[in-house]
Amino acid sequence: MKPLPCVCRPPCEEGVLLQGTCTCSCSPRTQARTLIAAILGSSLSFIDVSAVNLSLPAIQAEFSSTAAQAQWILESSGVAVAALLLLGGALGDRLGRRKMFASGTILFVLSSVACALSRGTQGLIAARVLLGIGAALMIPGSLSLIGSVFPKEKRAFAAGLWSAATALAIVAAQLVGGWMLDTLSWRVIFLVPLPVGTVVLALLPGVPETRSETRASSLDWGGAVLGVLSLGSLTWGLLEAQARGIGPVTSGAVLLGACFFYAFLRHERKHPFPLVPLELFRSRTFSGICLLTFLLYGGFTGSLFFLPFNLIQVQGYSALQAGAANLPFILVMAGLAPVSGHLSGRMGSKRSLVAGSLVTGSAFVLFALPGVGGSYWATFFFPACVLGAGFALTVPALSSLVIGSAPAGGISLASALNSAISRVAGVTAIAAMGSLLLFSFSAELDRRTAGLPLSEAAREQTLLDRAGLASMKVPDGLAPAEAASFRDAVKWSFVGGFRRLLAVAAVMAAMAALSAALFVEEAPGRAIPDQEGGERSP
Repeated sequence: MKPLPCVCRPPCEEGVLLQGTCTCSCSPRTQARTLIAAILGSSLSFIDVSAVNLSLPAIQAEFSSTAAQAQWILESSGVAVAALLLLGGALGDRLGRRKMFASGTILFVLSSVACALSRGTQGLIAARVLLGIGAALMIPGSLSLIGSVFPKEKRAFAAGLWSAATALAIVAAQLVGGWMLDTLSWRVIFLVPLPVGTVVLALLPGVPETRSETRASSLDWGGAVLGVLSLGSLTWGLLEAQARGIGPVTSGAVLLGACFFYAFLRHERKHPFPLVPLELFRSRTFSGICLLTFLLYGGFTGSLFFLPFNLIQVQGYSALQAGAANLPFILVMAGLAPVSGHLSGRMGSKRSLVAGSLVTGSAFVLFALPGVGGSYWATFFFPACVLGAGFALTVPALSSLVIGSAPAGGISLASALNSAISRVAGVTAIAAMGSLLLFSFSAELDRRTAGLPLSEAAREQTLLDRAGLASMKVPDGLAPAEAASFRDAVKWSFVGGFRRLLAVAAVMAAMAALSAALFVEEAPGRAIPDQEGGERSP
């Protein structure tokens, strides 16, 4: 079974599984037990991202959170996962993959319960930081466990089951999560990992423990700390710019993040066992596909993060309807991926990447066309289908090239690094595009409400509440007709800002296509030095 790409999941993660080393002669029962535990565990993190993104409008309404705070609810977990994912894999290799997977599952479940019990935005954000740390331990462990118990000839079949199961989990998260939001509460979503995690932990005693021979002392703790500081400072500066504006504090945070990133690169260059071996980027193709990944997934995540806010707060969709709105994207992508993989083999991965990026960019343009109102079928259905086609063209070719451009024995590292880059792209893009959306929304709202008879107190209230974007309240003291006009102005102002985000995403997709055209080679032949200093031909 060929692995299928999965919506909303970083690319190339199957490479970690396919490169795994079977260290024992495991029975079919042990293999099945391991596969089920790994699927359930890794699905938790994918379900979390899909369901939380959908529930953010409800959380924002209950806690009266600003747009920046709503983004922090997701970003706090995303920063932890993006910065610690490679360290989580390294810890599993050195200290035991089953042990780290179990530890990550326990931390993830407990943190998720803490999210459900939170009483305010700050508490929820703190719980989601811990949840992200748990996910960073759990995600690489799930793939490594499968690779350690399945022999090479069965690994592709296991990867296909893993991909298909996580795809179904995301579909279920969209629908069941929407139903829970409409009929129960957003808090119930965070309780779902409790029974699932319990099943995972019950299965793990029958899973063999594996680890690499590398000493624990070689762990790159300095690189992990610098990565967290760099990404955290950058994200904080971009998000806080929405509340504080562009000033010394926010600009300083972004600059500090850049300094930490420079220190991170210097540290990685000197460390004997770095989290990110910079030698990988000597491959022109690997550098090109990492740039493409950053641009394409950044544009995708950064712009469509705000789609549920548009659907629920502007278009008036229920949470279930908003979740179902993504189904055409998922179904088209899953249906076309096998055909795309075949075409990629015939016409070349490079052409598939260029074509897929351009189709994805056109989908972003189509998402920008709807205004306020109109049926789903006439507004968002066709763009979702086009987006699915674009990713179906791109992801199989991307996965193939990551594996093809990696040095011998380095497929797992190259795949994990490319997936980490996609997560970093999503974290930074959401923060940057959130600031752009707020600034565009504010300018558009000022223009549209200039003719309304707002008192000085009402205008002051408008200035204070606009950080809530489409959830902002109508100022007190307006007549019914004026209140209706104000609500329309808020909705159209959000649509105007959303269109600008999608324009940026379309440009990023075009740049991704350009990076593939300029840097990607069909059959990379450049030798890549390995960590021991020798050269290997990918």
